[in-house]
Amino acid sequence: ALTLGKRGYLCVSLDAPSHGQDIRKDEKEGGLMGWITRLKKGEDFVAESARKTSALLDYLIKNRYTDPKRVALIGISRGGFLGLHFAARDPRVKCVAAFAPVTDLLALREFAGMKNHAGTKALDLIHVAKKLAGRPIWACIGVNDDRVDTDCAFAFVRKVAKESLAQGKPANIEIHVMPTIGHATHATAHKEASAWILRTLKETS
Repeated sequence: ALTLGKRGYLCVSLDAPSHGQDIRKDEKEGGLMGWITRLKKGEDFVAESARKTSALLDYLIKNRYTDPKRVALIGISRGGFLGLHFAARDPRVKCVAAFAPVTDLLALREFAGMKNHAGTKALDLIHVAKKLAGRPIWACIGVNDDRVDTDCAFAFVRKVAKESLAQGKPANIEIHVMPTIGHATHATAHKEASAWILRTLKETS
């Protein structure tokens, strides 16, 4: 945000489901445990998050705060998960930068008891790869991220690449595997992603 803001970009951040002001009074725990609570109630928190994000983008474009040709989405870990889901639903997102993204909720230790839960399995980002075909994506992850699972991130990126090529679209996807320890990003990740976003939006606008 700091890097892009200096280049004239408006950077907007939203509370994720069950985070910040979105934690409900009846949720004893927020964060990922809040996601699990909502899933067990049969709620699609990803769809609800996408509706809120879409409404915000509508507002920003309508009031000319945002150039609809230059919309980028950035997310870290679970934020990357939500961001990629939103991009799959809204083609106004021109590119996505995801830092050590969650791609499959079942890779997270909190979801160990949800292995057979259909709603949880349905949110695997693999399932929206077709909708992301041709969309520029930049991602980075540690060589052995034991939190979100490096292999899951690779599988997702490969799926999007294959779907892009199958649809005759460019596979403009980068994944940077770095020697970071655990669930973390390398020191220059944000600078690299910002430069990539600026190049990508210039090329696609």
